[in-house]
Amino acid sequence: MDSEEARIYSAVLITCGVLGTVFIYFFVSIVRQQRRNMQLQKQNSHAEINAIEKERSRIAADLHDEIAPYLTAIKLKISDFDMHDTIGKQIVETRIDEILNRIREISFDLMPTALLRKGLLGGIAELMAHIKRSYSIEIAMVADETLELSEQKAINIFRIVQEVLHNAVKHAKATEILIVIENKPGLLIVKIADNGVGMDYGLVLKETKGFGLRSIQNRAALLGGQVFVQTSPQKGMSYLFEFPDQII
Repeated sequence: MDSEEARIYSAVLITCGVLGTVFIYFFVSIVRQQRRNMQLQKQNSHAEINAIEKERSRIAADLHDEIAPYLTAIKLKISDFDMHDTIGKQIVETRIDEILNRIREISFDLMPTALLRKGLLGGIAELMAHIKRSYSIEIAMVADETLELSEQKAINIFRIVQEVLHNAVKHAKATEILIVIENKPGLLIVKIADNGVGMDYGLVLKETKGFGLRSIQNRAALLGGQVFVQTSPQKGMSYLFEFPDQII
């Protein structure tokens, strides 16, 4: 190889090296930027969820502590009235009772008091009792009673359980549901299985009516968790959630 060829060869090598370095630099920069964007998006999603939960808690408190007592007081006042129209009086009292019951249901859906007072297991137990009162269904829970989670972790996982149970009752027509919560080293496992009609999971996710399922998956992903689902038509449905220790 003469000197001219050597120079050309060296120039090509240098050019390739520079281009390779530039390519690697931009590739690494893009990856880092994507990671920063994902982290920022996750932080924004958590902030949005926290804001929503705080607003839910505030509205639930207003309904429970202010509006419900006012209606109860009105009902008592009506009871004291010397009304000749007894039937009309009973109708008014019945309507007030219906409104009070509905307010309690809305308040519970927004933020169960046991969830804040007794943590995740207390909140789920109250949710189970609420569903049993409203529907003909059997629900059992097996859980580690020593489980301790921060309030924010408890609320986030409770919302997932709440959505799963809602789907089982409203759509799967289940009559039996089992909830199992295990606290393993570095991992919180939540299993929920029902004997409902099941579904074609992949198909439902693609349809508009699969919004609830996507909501479950999205919230679990925000917590850094994984979701495993087993189901088929007429075979019931089984969820397995795995949440790492560092969930927010």
